[in-house]
Amino acid sequence: VEKEDRRPRDRVEEKTGSAKLLRWFGAAKGKVIVGGKVEEGILMEGAEIRLMRRDLELGRGTITSLQSNKKQVKKVEAGAEFGAQVKMSAEPAPGDRLEVFAVVFK
Repeated sequence: VEKEDRRPRDRVEEKTGSAKLLRWFGAAKGKVIVGGKVEEGILMEGAEIRLMRRDLELGRGTITSLQSNKKQVKKVEAGAEFGAQVKMSAEPAPGDRLEVFAVVFK
C-alpha cells in the first residue's frame, strides 16, 4: 500500500466545456474581452481555458470575469451567450473556440 502512495500521478486535463467566440471587443494589459456562446458544458469564472483555432492551440489563459444578460455571473451554461474577460497573451478572433478544462491527477 505504501508503494502505491509514492507512485507519481499523471496530470490529466479533462475538458469541462467549450464555447464559440462570436466577437472580440479588445485587449489591454494581457487581458482580452470576448463575447460568445457556450456550446457544451459550463464556463466558470476562474476556469483554465485553451484558445483553439481549428485544431491548433493558440494559447492558454484564465477567465477573470463573466457576464450574461449584462449581469456579472459566476458560471454560464450550454446554450447561453456570454461576455468574458480572459487573462491571456494570444489574440482571439471570431470563430475561434474556448475549451475549458480542469486539471486532474490520476
